[in-house]
Amino acid sequence: MAQLIIGETTHQTVKIWIRGKGNQSTATITLVTDGEVPKILENIVLNIFEYNTAVITVKNLTQNKTYSCQVIFNTGDIINGEVRTFAVDEEEFTFLLASCHFSQGVDHNSPEYGHIYNIAKNTNSRFIMNCGDQMYIDTVICPIWVMSKDQYAERYSETWSSAQLQKVFSHIPQFMILDDHEIYDDFSNDNMTGKKLELLTWATNTYRIFQHSHNPDVYNAFYYSFDCAFTSFFVLDVRTERNGAQMISGDQLNILKQWIDDPETSHRLKVIVSPVPFITQLNEKIQKDKWSDYKFIHQRDAIIDAIFKSPCQKFLLLSGDIHLAVHSKIEKYAGTNNKVLHELISSPIKQVQANLLDHQQRNFIEVNRELYKYSVGNRMGNPAKEGMERIKLQNNIMQITLSKNNIRYCVHSLVNGNPIANFEDELSFVNQL
Repeated sequence: MAQLIIGETTHQTVKIWIRGKGNQSTATITLVTDGEVPKILENIVLNIFEYNTAVITVKNLTQNKTYSCQVIFNTGDIINGEVRTFAVDEEEFTFLLASCHFSQGVDHNSPEYGHIYNIAKNTNSRFIMNCGDQMYIDTVICPIWVMSKDQYAERYSETWSSAQLQKVFSHIPQFMILDDHEIYDDFSNDNMTGKKLELLTWATNTYRIFQHSHNPDVYNAFYYSFDCAFTSFFVLDVRTERNGAQMISGDQLNILKQWIDDPETSHRLKVIVSPVPFITQLNEKIQKDKWSDYKFIHQRDAIIDAIFKSPCQKFLLLSGDIHLAVHSKIEKYAGTNNKVLHELISSPIKQVQANLLDHQQRNFIEVNRELYKYSVGNRMGNPAKEGMERIKLQNNIMQITLSKNNIRYCVHSLVNGNPIANFEDELSFVNQL
């Protein structure tokens, strides 16, 4: 199947990813909108060494404007899509947060993505933040240890084969980051041997071709940053640099801390995207590869410390991974710092659901020997069993609306597309008490 993905979008540019099939070797992309001369990019050569793909950046677009996008291959086959550029500034905007799309073999039918398309259009969402496990390489159909190089690409083709998914990818900007299942379950660089190293090389190269190639390329790495209106995003790579007690490399940590501390952007809302939960406390059985595990707490605490010392007053954490939709937050017990750090998690699009939260009635976490108030559950901070039991039982996606001073979110079921929990009350970036 020929494919089209609308990737990194700004107020004046868009990255367009295409993949041909069979003897499709070149393509023409045309962008059309009212009142402008059509933008036509001809003779785009598909790279046969990268599974017949190409990525094109279209520049000099008009901010906050919708363009129809048409791809015509040399065979005459056509794919239609749509691009809406970001606004230079706006009072608020909405996007969707998602993670964990599992398919067993070829996924011919993905009704979840039919619901995602409708939710995105009905909420006027600017983009979708895909927070990891957009593809599962490890299935019972093909055990990981007998994998060959090209089977990574085959799994992308199988997972992304439905018409419903293709409609989402071709009409709504996609930002993506990998987690473990794009490599293999619970991947880390510990004890790397011949086969593991081979799998890592295949996996990261295929991830680069199918996902990262249409992401922002800011730091010559898989982690990246981008802006939308009054908000800056930093998307972490928590997998490929993971080793021993290191979740991310020293270079990535330093770049993140500089981004957190930057005085020139302190007036902006800053959002950190981590494919695994950052502050949400999980049960001991599964926290071993999350930030809350004892191995990684020193890096997590360094980041939390930087956030609470930053001149920027507004931060938000986003995550996926745990097959549960949840909101948690921390704030300092005492002192003049009244920041509140929220974490929103949405998972899965299509997977087995579970409740992996730490159900101890934990009221604090310790960061660098200092206690922070901790709560998890619904917008009132009630225990998870009261606010979230009904959410964990369904595949879901989270609608997030950001304004310059607060957050609103709504969890939508991907069984029927309806809201499961619609929290219209505003989450504040500061403690008002």
